[in-house]
Amino acid sequence: MTPRTLPPRTLGSAAVIGFASGLRSAVGIASFVHARFAGTPNAALADGVAALAIVGESVADKLPFTPSRLQLPGLLARVAAGGLGAYSLTRRADPETVAATIVIGSVAALAGSYAGAAYRSAASTKVPPVAAALAEDVAANALAYTAVVNSRP
Repeated sequence: MTPRTLPPRTLGSAAVIGFASGLRSAVGIASFVHARFAGTPNAALADGVAALAIVGESVADKLPFTPSRLQLPGLLARVAAGGLGAYSLTRRADPETVAATIVIGSVAALAGSYAGAAYRSAASTKVPPVAAALAEDVAANALAYTAVVNSRP
């Protein structure tokens, strides 16, 4: 049996949700929750809880005692969230390709974590750190939204 190749749209969604998870880990988890409960009686509640997680992470990110996203426990959480988010968006794909999307999402989350840290470091020298963080929030959520919308059949 020849392995199937992933459609570019599937690859893109996996990479984008992974990268967004590197910026804000809650968006990968939220995409999983959204996909899991979509079309069920609990969909609105699940989406509300996911939205609260996103807001909570956004607030916690700006606190002065929040550790760097590049420290191991947080970095591993972001990588896992990227893989989970990619899985949630691509789980309807051929089972042979789902593992590849998890790897793509995880690697993209690692890249997003380092890119986000570099952005924040550079942007915080030009604008107030809170403004840089808020811009990153917007970018993470816009990327996650794009990945979710583009992953729909």
